[in-house]
Amino acid sequence: MLKFPQKIIIFLFFSYSSYLYSADMRFNVGSAISHYNNVNLEVSPDSDEVLTSVFGGIKLTEDNASFTSRLDAQIRVLNYRNNIVNDESNADIISDNLWRIKPNVFEWYVGDTFTQTAIDSLSNDAPTNRQNVNIFSTGPNYIIRINSTNNLRLESRVEDFSYEEAADSNRLLLAARWIYDLNSSTKITANDEAITTRFEGNEFSDYNRNDVYIGIDYLRGLNTFNAEYGYTRIDNKDTTDFNGARYLISITNARTKTSSIRFIYENILTDTGTRLLEGIADNTVNNIINNTSENDIFVENLFRVRYMKDLSDGAVSLELGVTDRDYKLQSNLDEKEEVASINGIWNLKRTNKIKYDVSYVNTMYQDPAINRVDKDYEYSLSYLHEFMRNINFNIEVISRERISTIENEAYEDLRFILSLNYTTL
Repeated sequence: MLKFPQKIIIFLFFSYSSYLYSADMRFNVGSAISHYNNVNLEVSPDSDEVLTSVFGGIKLTEDNASFTSRLDAQIRVLNYRNNIVNDESNADIISDNLWRIKPNVFEWYVGDTFTQTAIDSLSNDAPTNRQNVNIFSTGPNYIIRINSTNNLRLESRVEDFSYEEAADSNRLLLAARWIYDLNSSTKITANDEAITTRFEGNEFSDYNRNDVYIGIDYLRGLNTFNAEYGYTRIDNKDTTDFNGARYLISITNARTKTSSIRFIYENILTDTGTRLLEGIADNTVNNIINNTSENDIFVENLFRVRYMKDLSDGAVSLELGVTDRDYKLQSNLDEKEEVASINGIWNLKRTNKIKYDVSYVNTMYQDPAINRVDKDYEYSLSYLHEFMRNINFNIEVISRERISTIENEAYEDLRFILSLNYTTL
């Protein structure tokens, strides 16, 4: 059983803090009806499926001298009318709490994340191939202020990873970070992180991970530059040890007040649990990480470029990228992924909007025994009409197609979704 009581406690904690500190709270509620012609993404679906759903969400933020809080939650109740898929309830919940017990000296962090990930990474993203996962993290921060430009930050976290179908694990993180403000635009850091991971049962090998790296952050005017260089070592209890260098370069240039371009290059030896947490916090890779279910250690080499432009009547963004993943324990998961997407919004007038999204993903599995290449295409178009300031009606059409060298993994899917939503967001 996943740790729903943790989320209830944190939710009440947030609600209580909102009364104490007048936190900003916004919410939404709504319902939808959806028609799928291939809900399980099969080669030859038996019949169509109709989904009726009720959903609600809340966003709560508080930031003051002694307390910072964030809660972002969406909860859904799903009823499949033709019973091709079992009815279910699911949620996406992210909460972060930082209590500054003694500001700039001693802090305590409590966080919880509840989401879904794949059960089998090599199978299609159907409702039957999803599992809930809950990640709970808590621990103190201790800051030693050397002078106005130097400080040493010590962090400790106890983390619990609870999966619905996979092996659970517990982690202990200890980190030391030296932070030096070179000037008003540039900050330099030196970091040493140690993580001990222990799994329940004997399915996976326990391991210790150590990351030592330096970083530089530069922000001035229209330009942002971030870089990291260091070393990662992973010592396994029962299997081979691994080590490798880590690199990160991120450049963002706001070319004008209405446009920007961002480049990211990263090469890192990591593990699926760590990447899952990072992916939830970073939407640029979240859709990739949530498809990685099996515990493993892997080298990820990633390049992304993203261009964003605000228009007089909307906005548009374009993203291109290539990712290589070399799995150390399960070589059948090795893959190279090429991604291209364009999405945007067109404001017809104040009460009407059109959103569009086109994406292409080419996944090439590197294991010759699999001999598999998937080409995924997705097109979506939605029309949103505001009846009044807080109530809107949305019509969405989504087309998904996979062409695969493995016949059983190919599919076509067409979805129509009608939804009515009340929101203060």
